[in-house]
Amino acid sequence: MIIPANSPKSPLVNKIQTVRSDDEDEATSSIAPPSYGAHQESQPVSPVTPRAVANTSGTRPEDPLLVRPDDEGEPVTPKVKRWPPRLGLTFFWGFVILCFLVLIISKFFSHSYPDYKPDWLKNSTYPTLPPGIKVLQCTGAKEWMRYGGRFSENEDVYPRDRGGLFETVYQVPVIQDLMFLETMGDGQMGSLKVTSASVIDDVAQVQVKYPTNNIDNLGDVHVCRARKGSKKHGIIIVTPSKLPIGAVHVFQIELILPQITRAPIKAFALNLRNFEVTVGDIGELYFDQFSIWTTERRLLVENVLIHKGELRNHNAEISGYASVSGALDVRSSKGDIDLDIQLADLPDSDSGVSALQMLSNNGAISTRLTLTGRDTSQFSVDLSTSNAKLSVDVSSQPVGSKLLLNGRTSNAPVSAFLDPSYEGKLHLESFNARGGDGHVDFNLDGNQPDPAGRGRKKQADIDYYRTTSLRAYLYWGERPPQDEPQGAVSLITVNKPITVKA
Repeated sequence: MIIPANSPKSPLVNKIQTVRSDDEDEATSSIAPPSYGAHQESQPVSPVTPRAVANTSGTRPEDPLLVRPDDEGEPVTPKVKRWPPRLGLTFFWGFVILCFLVLIISKFFSHSYPDYKPDWLKNSTYPTLPPGIKVLQCTGAKEWMRYGGRFSENEDVYPRDRGGLFETVYQVPVIQDLMFLETMGDGQMGSLKVTSASVIDDVAQVQVKYPTNNIDNLGDVHVCRARKGSKKHGIIIVTPSKLPIGAVHVFQIELILPQITRAPIKAFALNLRNFEVTVGDIGELYFDQFSIWTTERRLLVENVLIHKGELRNHNAEISGYASVSGALDVRSSKGDIDLDIQLADLPDSDSGVSALQMLSNNGAISTRLTLTGRDTSQFSVDLSTSNAKLSVDVSSQPVGSKLLLNGRTSNAPVSAFLDPSYEGKLHLESFNARGGDGHVDFNLDGNQPDPAGRGRKKQADIDYYRTTSLRAYLYWGERPPQDEPQGAVSLITVNKPITVKA
């Protein structure tokens, strides 16, 4: 009798033999081939689930894919380890949680720096605030302080036609932040004085005094604490954009900075129109950035120590003393410039060149320079005006340092005094037009002692010398090679003389 191969009684033998040894890492399985009779029909063979060979060692098989029989001898399907949820779904929920955290943090900071929007700010009669400025707090009509008591609307106490001197005071952080003070609006004028005092906290005190003959004017004047960005704090004074003809708002402002030495003030900026600005002796402070802009009134700097700064004025003079370790830019349109400058070259200077620039238009320039540094220091001085006198006095210069000095004016004389340590090119030019009196006077003192103490003699190689022009080279001892860095002084005017002493 022939038994079909797919019959349950078929002699087909299914074997899975797992051979494990200490010397082999892979398992081998063998299945006995089926026996066929003479008359076997060609039919598909049903899959047969193999039985696992029992583990006689008593230990758990290392291969997780091995199939072990249950108690009844039936094969048990192995458990398959399932992966976590889909990767895209994981990223989605992670993104949702991140957005939720960002929302919470933004809400926290919005409460820390709420956007204060007073009603007057929405009024078109007031100027639009510059981009980036947020108002934090303002002094309204009822918040002004009168000497002797708080302002009150009670007419029995303070008649409405009676004026007085009112004051508001703010505390502004300055350390590691930007301290700024700006005025916006029409008809503002007054005075600002910057001083320093010993205080415990690193804050500046801003005292704004407002004398007026009518207390109704307090409603048009807003002194506000403001910020730029998240950490830049300052004060703005805002008045209506247009006032009646002849109407003015006069302020007396005193800015008291803390006397500190452990950290420089990162930045300090004043932007006021029609204000007389006086910066007192605050030489114990150091400013990374220092900027003052004003118009029509004098700008006086008694003593200030800065790394980089700018002084601006219009129709008024700029005068005083400043010690600069990086660069200073001074400009006064139709105003004189009269400054004593100590220009220092520090070892950690940004560009390696300490620079001074003074520009004016129809205003005289007079400066006295003290240059300090090393023999490798480089100094750049640029002076330019028109129709006004130009005068520069270099009283001190490090031996071996390089000075680049350019001076230009027109219809006015030029005078210069160079320190004996100066070595380099010299170019003097006075152009004559319409019968001008342009000429060059050059005086070289060859008896000066050697500033380096090496007994050298000072000499001048004259390349070109005429009545109105001079080109020469000044040096000590032997003239250095042409390829070495050299100093250069160039002074030019029109119709007037040039006088130089070296």
